[in-house]
Amino acid sequence: MSTLRPEHGPTLPALLRRRLGIPVRATVAAVLVLAGALVAAALALGGDDRAMLVQRGDPQFTLLYTESAVRPVDATGGELARLQARRRALGATLTVRRLPDSDLPFGALPLYAHDHIRSLGGVDIRQEGRERVWGAPGYRVEFRDGDVFGLDVFVFPDDVGIEGGVLLSMRQNRPPGGLDEGDRHALDEVRRVQRSFQFGTKRK
Repeated sequence: MSTLRPEHGPTLPALLRRRLGIPVRATVAAVLVLAGALVAAALALGGDDRAMLVQRGDPQFTLLYTESAVRPVDATGGELARLQARRRALGATLTVRRLPDSDLPFGALPLYAHDHIRSLGGVDIRQEGRERVWGAPGYRVEFRDGDVFGLDVFVFPDDVGIEGGVLLSMRQNRPPGGLDEGDRHALDEVRRVQRSFQFGTKRK
């Protein structure tokens, strides 16, 4: 039984079935496929307001960020890039720095991370280990220092045309009273930026 009122006329599936002999199920399936294609096209056109930060220096890299939640700010103290999100008492910052030992072999990443951990002082190491960042070899170190949470990721290019590794450093303070839903969203967006890192100026 159709839920359409008589004065509104027959439904589209009914018309197609009557005039072209197309079954109702086939019509519904076609509409669902078309709707999915439209959603995919909208996302491809940047419907989620994501922008791209491009570093054309040495090394070249890109980062994707959601403009409504994260914004680039002036880099300081030898940083290649700095982005931040602020909401209420929450502050979350992501910085990118060039690593000094660009010829460091990939197998030495744990040793490099060990020296970095010692430089952090008496922090509480929560997790560390190897990981891939968009195909590039890396090593992550998660720690807490009082009310500050830190996530440092060392990344080295696997492309012979790119020289120099980078350190992606995320710092987040814990607001009094903890995080609310908006704070968690802002923090997730900063971490999303960190995961989006790619060497080169063209996205894979």
